[in-house]
Amino acid sequence: MLEIVLKLNVKKDEKGEVTMCTILDAVEQKGINKGKKLGYKNGQDEILKLVKILIASNRLKDIDRIYEDESYREQLIKQYKISN
Repeated sequence: MLEIVLKLNVKKDEKGEVTMCTILDAVEQKGINKGKKLGYKNGQDEILKLVKILIASNRLKDIDRIYEDESYREQLIKQYKISN
């Protein structure tokens, strides 16, 4: 029942039982997955904002560079104060 209410994928332990530890592991994994999705979306949003700025500034060569050079991309994100 708890699995359905919280939408968790609770696995049984080595004895085939659902314990507090297995429930907490499932809750932790759900949080990790949610954090990954949020981080991925925020990263995409930052890059899209940066690309829009670079297009508006006619810096088309820099668009290619930000996909190849992570440190340059981070530098521009800081320079334009883009953050989520």
